Amino acid sequence: MTPSEIGERTEAAILAALAASGKHVLLPFGGHHRYDLAFEESRGRLVKVQCKSAYVAKGALIFKTCSYVLGSPRDYRDEVDLFGIYCHDRSEVYFVPVGDVPTSRASLRLDPARNGQSAGIRMASTYLFREGHLPDSLRDSCYALGPPQLVLIHVEHLQGAGSSEVGG
Repeated sequence: MTPSEIGERTEAAILAALAASGKHVLLPFGGHHRYDLAFEESRGRLVKVQCKSAYVAKGALIFKTCSYVLGSPRDYRDEVDLFGIYCHDRSEVYFVPVGDVPTSRASLRLDPARNGQSAGIRMASTYLFREGHLPDSLRDSCYALGPPQLVLIHVEHLQGAGSSEVGG
C-alpha cells in the first residue's frame, strides 16, 4: 500500500467509527486543513479530528502527533481537538484528546508495564472505540469543555460573467 492509500483507509475507518456512534461527520472542503474531519457535539460544538495511522512496537501503539511544514515539526494544539487513530495491524480505532499526548510522537500501551508502573502510562484501552461507542474517557476530557463555537461569515456578492447577482 502507498502512504496515500494507508491514509485513506485510516480516515475511512475513523469516519465509519464516528458514524457507527451516531455522530454526524463533516468533511472539510478542499485540502490543507489541520483536521481531516469533524463531528457535531452537544450544543452545536464542532469537534475537529486529525486522523493518524498507528503501528505496534514493543507492546504499544505508536503514532505521530505533529506534521512537518518545510521540514519543521508543527503540532496540533489549539487547532484540533482529537486524534482519531487507526491501527491497521489490529483493525482498531482509538480517540485521543490532543492534550493527552506529547507534541511530536505518542505511544499507547497495549499491555500493562511488566514492572507494574502505572504513573505516566497511557493505556490504549482507555481510548479504544468499542461496540459503536466513543471511549468513556472522552466524557471528562478537555475537548468536551468550552462554549459552543459561533462563526459568522460575510459573503460579498460574487462577480459573475456579466452578472453581479448571486442566486436567483
